[in-house]
Amino acid sequence: MSVIAEGFDNRSNLIDSLEGEGKDTTESANLKQVIQIEIDNDKDLKARPFKNSNAGGCHLLHQSAERSARHHEEVFEHEFRIHQAMDGNLR
Repeated sequence: MSVIAEGFDNRSNLIDSLEGEGKDTTESANLKQVIQIEIDNDKDLKARPFKNSNAGGCHLLHQSAERSARHHEEVFEHEFRIHQAMDGNLR
C-alpha cells in the first residue's frame, strides 16, 4: 500500500533530519516524534473507503485495514516504551 510506504518515507526523512541536526534519534523525545509521524500518516487507513464497497469482500478488507492500522499503532507504542525503559524514562 502506498500509504504504508509514505509513512515509512516520512519516518525515514524525519530520522535523517534529526540526525542532520546532530540529535540522537534513540532519545525518548526524538523517538516519540519519529514513531508519531508514521502513526499519524497511517490513521487514514482506519476510515479509508474502498472503491467498490458493495462487494462482499470489501467489508472484510476494510476490517483487515482497520486491524492493520491498530496493530501498527500498538507496535510503535511498544517500540516507544522499550526505548523509554532503556532511557530510564518509563513512568
